[in-house]
Amino acid sequence: TTRLGIHKFTAARLAQIQGDYAGAITLLTDISIPVNPFLAKYYLAQNCLLDGHLGESTSQFKEILGRYDEFRAVSILQSVNVHYLLGRAFEQSGWKDEAILQYREFLEYWGEGDKSITEIGDARARLVRLQTQS
Repeated sequence: TTRLGIHKFTAARLAQIQGDYAGAITLLTDISIPVNPFLAKYYLAQNCLLDGHLGESTSQFKEILGRYDEFRAVSILQSVNVHYLLGRAFEQSGWKDEAILQYREFLEYWGEGDKSITEIGDARARLVRLQTQS
């Protein structure tokens, strides 16, 4: 039911905030019909990245980028942030060229964004480091 899905999604977000990434993954994979499938998949992929499941994280983020629907359209911040997180997953997997492409894509959208967004500075620093290593 929708109410149960909302409860599990909220519990998963709380688990993530508390650092229980495995618990968040379990809750998110247990939602049969998510209210917003894009956000459910986004946070599943993010928690997989945070818990060290790089292959699953990369797969989920690529799937997200392959589909543009109304749920992704209304989740603008997360939609752009997918590129940053996928860049991190690629980087941690040792796929430097793919990481560079994702950081560039992220910065193309958000490069002149609010300086308080920590991901912008982090993406710039990661990009410079990866480019000097190549």
